[in-house]
Amino acid sequence: MVKLDADQNLTQDLDSHPITATFELNDGSDSPKTEVVKEKYIVGTGGARSSVRRNLSIELKGDSANKAWGVMYLLLVTDFPDIRVKSFIQSKECGAVTTIPHEGGYLVSFYIELGLLSKDQRAGYQTLPLKM
Repeated sequence: MVKLDADQNLTQDLDSHPITATFELNDGSDSPKTEVVKEKYIVGTGGARSSVRRNLSIELKGDSANKAWGVMYLLLVTDFPDIRVKSFIQSKECGAVTTIPHEGGYLVSFYIELGLLSKDQRAGYQTLPLKM
């Protein structure tokens, strides 16, 4: 999303579309295309640093732990007895790992503590395809 506007005069009118979102579409060509969408609602799912929060100038309140976490979504075939139970494993020397099972029986999220960040430092985001 490139830009987001909310017409405050229309937010209480249930028949209106007060949200205008502008997206830049990258189809692989040399010139990206822009698309403008008018909607009734918008949902921000990017957490504390979501583009919805930033574009609507909604201040983040609260504290940050300043920790970097790695996240893996794994399809597991295992005989580990507790893989279907949400678990938090804390190591005195090496940080923590959280496992969160998902519906269906095989998909599990692993959250791995990677270390502390300085106050203004942000961890990068990268998606890696894994082949085994």
